[in-house]
Amino acid sequence: MKMIDHDICQQLLTQALSSPRLRTHQLWHSDHQDRVQRLVVAAQPGTYFRPHLHSGQWELLQPLFGEGDLLTLDEQGMIMTRQTLTVGQVLELPPGLIHTLSVHQPFCFFEVKPGPFVEAQVPAWSPQETSPQATLARDWLQQATPGMDMTHLTLAQVNPESSDSGCKTTWR
Repeated sequence: MKMIDHDICQQLLTQALSSPRLRTHQLWHSDHQDRVQRLVVAAQPGTYFRPHLHSGQWELLQPLFGEGDLLTLDEQGMIMTRQTLTVGQVLELPPGLIHTLSVHQPFCFFEVKPGPFVEAQVPAWSPQETSPQATLARDWLQQATPGMDMTHLTLAQVNPESSDSGCKTTWR
């Protein structure tokens, strides 16, 4: 039997502090071929979740500790919604919805998706996590509200190696 409790979240949040990405996860599935992908994700303020989508998969999020803001975006990078996720909620994202998280305090959540594992797709205007532009995007997302356009940062500022407007695949 497996169980997630306060101690597990605290251990993962402590590990996330020493990660360059300021987040970590604990897999609950045995491998990427499992029919149901399950994991506990722990994230610290300052982490950057690249805006992405899962074209053929829904995604279920259940906050376990702290709070995080879920932002949804349209294909052009316009913020459509901003929803604070708190303990006690469960949220299901439909396939194809571009989304990201903004973390203002230590945040731990349980994530479930149908398997097998499929790489997330990312819009061209979404900066890579390791790029210098990721900090600019992360800071912008912390303050972004519905109706604001992420592409005001310009494609060249956000993702200089990309010149097309399609989606590229990357690890989330």
